[in-house]
Amino acid sequence: METGSIKQDFIDYLKDHLLDHLPEDIAAKATVSIEEVIKGNDLRLTGVMISENDSNITPTIYVDGQIKEAQNGKEFSYLAQNIANRFMEARAVGFDDFDLNRVGDFNEVKNRLVTKIINRDMSRDYLSDIPYRQFGDLAIITQIKLDSSKESQASITIRDDMLKRWDVSFDDVIDIATKNDLEYSNPRLYPMKDVLSSMMFGEDLEQESFLPDHMDQDSPMYVFGTEEKIHGSKLLNQPELLDRIASFLESDLIVLPSSIHELIILPDNGTVTFNEEQLCSMISEINSTEVSPDDILSSHPMHYLKDEKVLFFEKDGEKINMLFTRKDKDRVSIKDRLETGRQKSSETKSESRKIVKEAAR
Repeated sequence: METGSIKQDFIDYLKDHLLDHLPEDIAAKATVSIEEVIKGNDLRLTGVMISENDSNITPTIYVDGQIKEAQNGKEFSYLAQNIANRFMEARAVGFDDFDLNRVGDFNEVKNRLVTKIINRDMSRDYLSDIPYRQFGDLAIITQIKLDSSKESQASITIRDDMLKRWDVSFDDVIDIATKNDLEYSNPRLYPMKDVLSSMMFGEDLEQESFLPDHMDQDSPMYVFGTEEKIHGSKLLNQPELLDRIASFLESDLIVLPSSIHELIILPDNGTVTFNEEQLCSMISEINSTEVSPDDILSSHPMHYLKDEKVLFFEKDGEKINMLFTRKDKDRVSIKDRLETGRQKSSETKSESRKIVKEAAR
């Protein structure tokens, strides 16, 4: 039997029999629907939704893994029980007693707003009804975090119809979400050797603060993200954090997009021997072999200049500024930013020399 036919047969089986694998009291008040769901980077997955008539929470269970197992000969009933078990686990997760009926009231959700950064060009279909702020070749979207726990990824993505219901501008939503991010994110910078050591020995990577005084400043590579290891790339939208890292390392930075969850930082102090093309090739290889398709962030490095406070990437020989300014008319070209940075640096050095001369008198 062809794999396409097996897939449809399995989906039909789930529609007809999935409720048989749930406790009777839950099955009696539930209905099953199955549809294609577009995720980040336009990844298309098969989602199973089990709706209970007395609940406003409907977890989506992605079953593409089970479909592949069915195509490889696994029994449908075994796989259906696995899906039912996953539903029961998701059902048991609480959301701080958050009533989803309150989502219609902006004042009830504004303190739960957070951002997420994804690849814009790879997510055209996904972004068709999702408002976003352009961030270089990336997109910043917003979500409602349903659970305030550090580990939870349960969230609702803000869509165009929600803004209309709230009668709130996206600028206001994303500005609030950006301010909330630091409260929920707990930014961390780890020397790569510490990350590898924790993986090798199966130990939790613990660090008391973002940049502890005892951190190794001579590491050739660092991992930048959140303590929770979730959606760490959003920290690119916190330029003061990049500035603190650059100041701490006393260096410009090369930022490699490891995934939407974390970034790799290389001090750009003359010791990096890879050119731009080699860095792009390295990132592309990692994306194709190590990163889940919906977790890919970008295929090129970014650069942060410490003195000029500029984050940019190179495209066709041009430096593209990524840092956002609210109004288009206020956007400053990277050439102007670099020139302004040089002038400020020169003024600072001149002022420093003046102070030293006066102190020496």
